[in-house]
Amino acid sequence: MLIIKNEQIHIFDKYAILKFQIDLVQRFQSIFSSQCHYLGDKQLFKIISYGYDKAIKYGFEMKNQIFLYICLMFKIGSNFDKDIQFEWLSEILMNKDDTDSSTRMNLLYESVMKYLSVISGENDIYSNSALLKLLNEYDFINSKAFNSDKDILEMLNYVYPQKYNYFEMETLKRIIEVYRETAHTYDIQDAKSKAILTLYMFLLGDNFFTDPQFPWAMKTIKTIEHTNSVKKLNLLYQNVKTILPKYYSLNMNETE
Repeated sequence: MLIIKNEQIHIFDKYAILKFQIDLVQRFQSIFSSQCHYLGDKQLFKIISYGYDKAIKYGFEMKNQIFLYICLMFKIGSNFDKDIQFEWLSEILMNKDDTDSSTRMNLLYESVMKYLSVISGENDIYSNSALLKLLNEYDFINSKAFNSDKDILEMLNYVYPQKYNYFEMETLKRIIEVYRETAHTYDIQDAKSKAILTLYMFLLGDNFFTDPQFPWAMKTIKTIEHTNSVKKLNLLYQNVKTILPKYYSLNMNETE
């Protein structure tokens, strides 16, 4: 009888995992073609590996469960599990003892799809409109003073009313508070810059700088870490305006 050592079993498992992740690269290229085309195979593989580890962490070990988890990352951000916008998903993710993984994944996926049907609309018409409003009306947004939370709330509502109206006011206020703290960690100091970065995170996800879908964001922040807040936001906007239309296949000439 052939006796296989634990180390060999581990090696075989690693190869099986690698093959599965490579297979997912091809699968996601056909589902999220625009994003994957922009990312390239190497960065896409990083996202899949990142999502694989997160799925396993939350007890999703079946191949289809891992696939669905990564689908949700593409839909609502790779760090949705830590995003204050999606606190309501945490109970599902963390309830590993009382609910089996298949039930939890079904509930997680259905909850996100229901949410997206409200805030994104058919063919992402609402979410795309919000991104286009950010890109096409940045000068108008940047002209605002943002002296209070009320000013920030009004801007969130103006840019993305469907998402704004989805949340209770107390939740929106907490989102602003958390995102303001995140901005501070990147040495964004003045009120206007913090407000605009909050808008970015409201659209792209909390701490999108660490999202492997947006590797350019962290590079931008690191490159300009010693510049002032206004320059940081201006340079970040230049990258956003150049990259997001390609990433999401946005038509910059579209109107609402």
